[in-house]
Amino acid sequence: MPALGFISQASCYLHRYIRNESDAHIVERADRLRSVFMGVAISHARFTSMNSHKGKGRDNVNSSQELSDLEKLLGGMNLAAPKEIAEGWPFSISSTSRTLSLDSPAVHFAHGAEYCKRLSSYIADVQARHACKESEVPEPLSQGDLYLCQESLQALEGALGACCEGVDQICGTNSPRGARRFVSIRPPGHHCESENPMGFCWLNNVAVAAAHAHLEHGIDRVVIFDIDLHHGNGTQEIAWRLNNLAHKAILDRQKSTSPRKASPKKLVAPPEPLKPVLQVFYGSLHDVDSYPCEDMDPTLIANASVNISGGGGSQYIANVHLEPYNDVQDFHSRLYPMYHSRLTHSAKAFLHKTKATPDKTLVIISAGFDASEHEYASMSRHGAKVPTSFFSRFARDAVKFADEEANGKLLAVLEGGYSQRALFSAAGSFMSGLAEAEDVSLETVDNWFVTDNLSAYEKALAPPSSRAKKGTSSPRKADVTSDSDWRAAALAIYSKLVESLPALPAPVKSKEKLVTPPSSTVRTTRSRYNSPAPAAKATSETKPTNGTPTMGSTATGPSPFVAPVTSLPFKEAQVVPSLPDTPGSIGPGSVFPPATPVIRFTFKAGERVQPRQQPNFVAAGKYREARADESTSESGDRSGSD
Repeated sequence: MPALGFISQASCYLHRYIRNESDAHIVERADRLRSVFMGVAISHARFTSMNSHKGKGRDNVNSSQELSDLEKLLGGMNLAAPKEIAEGWPFSISSTSRTLSLDSPAVHFAHGAEYCKRLSSYIADVQARHACKESEVPEPLSQGDLYLCQESLQALEGALGACCEGVDQICGTNSPRGARRFVSIRPPGHHCESENPMGFCWLNNVAVAAAHAHLEHGIDRVVIFDIDLHHGNGTQEIAWRLNNLAHKAILDRQKSTSPRKASPKKLVAPPEPLKPVLQVFYGSLHDVDSYPCEDMDPTLIANASVNISGGGGSQYIANVHLEPYNDVQDFHSRLYPMYHSRLTHSAKAFLHKTKATPDKTLVIISAGFDASEHEYASMSRHGAKVPTSFFSRFARDAVKFADEEANGKLLAVLEGGYSQRALFSAAGSFMSGLAEAEDVSLETVDNWFVTDNLSAYEKALAPPSSRAKKGTSSPRKADVTSDSDWRAAALAIYSKLVESLPALPAPVKSKEKLVTPPSSTVRTTRSRYNSPAPAAKATSETKPTNGTPTMGSTATGPSPFVAPVTSLPFKEAQVVPSLPDTPGSIGPGSVFPPATPVIRFTFKAGERVQPRQQPNFVAAGKYREARADESTSESGDRSGSD
């Protein structure tokens, strides 16, 4: 088994936006996976080419035989059991068909059985709700950054399965020391709280991976580094809850094992071996002005700025905010050392205070690439970003940290990143950093992904249809076989990875538009106590936009990730007032009541109403019948009042 590997899951490609015929306004699209494939293929081919030039490995094999062997190996990928491409190469590339059911203990450990049941019903109701011309995402969940389709369950369970496959390859009894895996999946997960989906995220992939490592491999300390542009509010909330539970369990043990003063002569049976509890460190490097803090909610901003080491019930949280820089040299000399030291020092303090052991410790990276300098301008409109070279350096430093504190065990899971150039350049740089090749300097890796080379990569690896649209013919043999054939090798890897992806069903065309509930920001979906209130209408509707992915606005503020869609008829919004943030906030002394999703829009003083929960129906016939009965009832009420 190789020390470093890349794992993909084809089912993740099936999750898609189907509410309208066009998904041009959606940035979290299935093609994100293709862009990651491109970066990984370039990294692999570049390393192989360098080894060949230095007389290592396969330098005695001519280019045509090398490509033939590569095609043969890639063509034989076992989807059920990921297989190494070739011995001695920089890293393995594999695809898995493994899934993890929403009913599994690891998913319930992170999210609870009730939320998993509710999510399954949402997906089961998609067809029925669309048949009634309603959004597949029920109120009061955000319509701007959450969507589902009939195949979403396959994608979500496939994403979790790929994460568990990565954990098993890292933590298994036959795993080599220093095993590392980068799992390329979607949809992302770090915004999803225990019972509140948001920001494209329906399940928290890294939290489930940590739970699986704990339940199946006895891992009791997990260090999570989050480098996405946006604060991982969901991962932080789950980590806080798990640490609270662990702290309570430790206190209960101490009480049960303490000697009784009333019976000093009584023989006490030896205590049973203590079961390990899971404790989690969460450290995030992000832009505090971006989602989910963009609407200036003071609670969310405070949560994204928390730094605590051992207080509040054994909480270990570190939040570092991105700062502007002048150039790449300024970034790496002034900012990067600060970012790295604050995160790693806090993580080491966590491991020291909780008496962690390397064999029971796992390092996880939430690998979001939307802070890239090549991300859409609309995504990084607050000016917070990092150079591409950040990703290779952070990956290499994370490998060193894992080697010192966790016997090298490291799992990286794809989070954000939306433009093609941001994804493939950052993914390639990141994978190259994970490779930890002693004879390949970071400067060399950085040169592979400088801006001047990116256009050449995009041209060489563009699909034939794309080249035809631009009025260019297929690339000549010389174009793709130059530079010691690394380009041809990259194209072969990329093509095979893309071929493993399933074909997407054609969108269903309909002249009738779905009735979409008003969009809402993250603060409308957080857990808060209910209070009766009368109805109020949303004060704004979304506006049309062009095909370029840009940000939009909602009734309460800027929409977090997507451009506004063409205006659709909105229902009357139901609201509850803002209540003190303590019950649902993340901070010392917080309590977490059962999640009660609510929706909040601008309303007149004194207008308050209890939110109505949407029913869950699986069969379209039952759903339509229920809606018809409800409509008749409401009509009768109105006529009576007149």
